Amino acid sequence: MSSVTRSRRLRADNYGRPRGQKGDVVADAYASGNWHVKKGKEKDFVERWTEFLQWTRKDHPAMLRATLIQDLGDKTHFISTSEWDNAEARAAWKQSPEFAKKFTATKELCDDMSSIDAERRVTI
Repeated sequence: MSSVTRSRRLRADNYGRPRGQKGDVVADAYASGNWHVKKGKEKDFVERWTEFLQWTRKDHPAMLRATLIQDLGDKTHFISTSEWDNAEARAAWKQSPEFAKKFTATKELCDDMSSIDAERRVTI
């Protein structure tokens, strides 16, 4: 199914953004992080990530939502996602001077971290 066909199956909000069956906006642009936090720094990491994404919500309103989940089998492993109106808004966020400061401060609590930018392919 093409993205055009897929988008037509989703209802649009007042701004033309697609909505899912429950009426929530369905993002097309995503950022995701795979975080391996230093042992004993899990609480600090959650607090710092939360501050980082609260700043994002305030200064970059094109972010629709952000989620942080923690691996139940490995308490030092977290995965984050943020959903964006569009890829351009996500890129502007990453290019902002404050992003580098807040991202680096969060990453300093990790042994390893990788990230991706992604596009929605299927919503069920």
